Amino acid sequence: MGEAIITRRGGASIKEANEIIFLAAEPSTYNDYILSITLDDNYLYVGGSAKTVYKLNKSNLSKVAESINYGDYIRSITADDNYLYIGGDTRKVYKLNKSNLSKVAESINYGDYIRSITADDNYLYIGGDTRKVYKLNKSNLSKVAESINYGGTIYSIAADDNYLYVGGDVTCRVYKLYKVAYLYKNLKLVVIGRV
Repeated sequence: MGEAIITRRGGASIKEANEIIFLAAEPSTYNDYILSITLDDNYLYVGGSAKTVYKLNKSNLSKVAESINYGDYIRSITADDNYLYIGGDTRKVYKLNKSNLSKVAESINYGDYIRSITADDNYLYIGGDTRKVYKLNKSNLSKVAESINYGGTIYSIAADDNYLYVGGDVTCRVYKLYKVAYLYKNLKLVVIGRV
């Protein structure tokens, strides 16, 4: 690799292997650790150890809005067209209006930290220190199903049309889960493969 050169704006750049990446805007200040960022066409939504969510203009990173303080770290944020869904050390999921970051709904307490949230058109999938994936209705955040125990903390969840892919610590494996919960399985998300 080439040498790295970092300077401030104006000539602000990071140089690596003869390529230059210019800073497009002055950095925005969140006032604490940033643990999660999501975005839409016009805005960034930032959460972390400041216990609030910031809405920032993508163009210049200026702060547009700030949510209420949720009392503990925000570790994961995901979004759809109208809402943000946040979770973290409060052990709950909160649904916020993207327009002004006001709280719309709040889930039950899941008993431990929430470290990952992903979504599809109708559902949220959350995981964390409970070692399970929970499937929630996006409309009211009610629980629809839960998975078997992963065997460790879940740090990441990804979804496609039919499956969830779950990873974390201890087992250090990726589990592939059906998104559809079957009644005869006691509403459990079922592992169909792992690496």
